[in-house]
Amino acid sequence: LRNDRGPTDENIGGGRAQNKHTRPADDMLIRLESDKTLQTLVKQKEDVERWIATFEPDKQKVVKYYYASKSVTWVKVAQQFHISERTAIAWRTEVKHILGAVL
Repeated sequence: LRNDRGPTDENIGGGRAQNKHTRPADDMLIRLESDKTLQTLVKQKEDVERWIATFEPDKQKVVKYYYASKSVTWVKVAQQFHISERTAIAWRTEVKHILGAVL
């Protein structure tokens, strides 16, 4: 969205544009606020964060740690939080089921 320039003006004419505004910051803000896909994703992110905040702190930490990086495995999660892999996966599954029902 930030680099979208819109349709290319192929008019290679002579005159100067009259009444042309140059407010790139305002144009960017309007573009971001009017994008329905972006607004839907922002709302979903807020919903997920709100619901994750209702879980126990240990479960929050495990789920956030696992999804923070693509290189994190369940073995690393289990070692980091001193729990079994099965427990970590069960907590993630519980969180996903509750979020799936809410969203």
